[in-house]
Amino acid sequence: MRKTVDFVSRVRASLNKLSLFAGTASSPVGAKYHSPGREPWVNRPHPVPTSRDTPLSPWRPGKGKGERAGSLTHGSRRGLRSAARHGGLTYSGNLRLRILVLLITCFFASSLSLTADQLTLKNGDHLTGSIVSSDAKTLTLKTDYAGAVVIQWSTVEEITSSNPVYLTSKSGQVVVGTVSTTEGTFNVATKESGTVPVPKDTVTAIRSEDEQKAYEATVERLRHPHLLDFWSGNVVSGLALTRGNSDTSTFNLGMTAARTTEKDKISVYATSLYTKSKITGTCPIPAGATVAPASCSVTTASAVRGGTRYDFNLTPRTFAFGQLDLEHDRFQQLDLRTVLGGGLGFHAVKNDRTTFDLMGGGDFDHDAFTMGTAGVTGATGTTGLTRSQGEILVGESLLYKVSKSTALNEALQFFPNLSATGEYRFTFDSGVVTQLSKWLSWQVTYSDRFLSDPIPGVKENDVLVTTGLQVNFGHPTP
Repeated sequence: MRKTVDFVSRVRASLNKLSLFAGTASSPVGAKYHSPGREPWVNRPHPVPTSRDTPLSPWRPGKGKGERAGSLTHGSRRGLRSAARHGGLTYSGNLRLRILVLLITCFFASSLSLTADQLTLKNGDHLTGSIVSSDAKTLTLKTDYAGAVVIQWSTVEEITSSNPVYLTSKSGQVVVGTVSTTEGTFNVATKESGTVPVPKDTVTAIRSEDEQKAYEATVERLRHPHLLDFWSGNVVSGLALTRGNSDTSTFNLGMTAARTTEKDKISVYATSLYTKSKITGTCPIPAGATVAPASCSVTTASAVRGGTRYDFNLTPRTFAFGQLDLEHDRFQQLDLRTVLGGGLGFHAVKNDRTTFDLMGGGDFDHDAFTMGTAGVTGATGTTGLTRSQGEILVGESLLYKVSKSTALNEALQFFPNLSATGEYRFTFDSGVVTQLSKWLSWQVTYSDRFLSDPIPGVKENDVLVTTGLQVNFGHPTP
């Protein structure tokens, strides 16, 4: 608005200058005309010739015969026309020029003001600019005097737009046109259907033409994304060392990534833990040797777990899923466990803060074990064992945002064995993540694997507890 006022002022000043060059109500100061008895064409400070300046006919201030007091005689009017030809303008010409200046100024002012959108707030304030967008919580107005201004939607009383905007209602209908407001109802002047009333309390979004194009492009990308679109995740790592009376090294590394769209979700995970200790005096005799070494390196933890899962949304509350899980645990003497399964799930709770899912289905489990001396450098397994069985899959998962910076996640899956009735296994994973910055977080995880019928000499469950810094990456779904 300030730019508009400045522009109008500049136009008015320029036109005033133009009028001065063309002439005013009198001759401009310094106009030259002939004066008998004086030097010809001298500069005169007085604009209108008097009886001293022209011999044609004197100015008669008094009332004479056939004349009104203060009038010009025929000769004096001739003298005035002669003076005009030497540089002066008539009063009527100057009046027409001033009217023209005023009309041009009003035209430019009205033209510039008509191109702006206007907001009236509940406190009576008026704001002028261009409407950018609104999500029914806030409204963004682009102004020349303050840039982008964000206004609370609840404080907006009236909207008047000179440019077409896109209004989206709760029913999903999009109405396009210029907007005026009457008693809490937006009147949208459309090209096809005339004026369409839209109550303010039913509006979910308002967008300018450029914002609507960007929104539609985003929606189209969400409906038909490429495989590499919308991936986001994190990498977490931790290291612990002890030296002196004990000599141990512990390293953990983990990764999670997910690609979420309106239709489906792909997730990938992996976690590992490795611990090695140096011992003295109690080392076993290596194969082929007759004497035990004075010290040896013993691996006390070595586990790797990973997998992937695909969810497809059947309805807003139900989904189908398929998953593949792989696991290696040296101290369960498990070379590799492969589990391929799937089923149906239900979003019992799904909001901005909490997501709680229930699921059920089945899977096929294949386990390969190595039976021998685990963990000792130089020792090798002696026998192998494989088992395959069908299982029922029952589980749940929870994601809860404790605060803006802290989130809790938990997942439990229970697998009753269909091939060996009465046997079962379960997996339990949980973690807490605290965000330190946009790309850095701190994570603590707990992971438990329980098997009711392990091979002889092996405990039923193994637990992994890891902690470390988490580096976030990627761009999640908008």
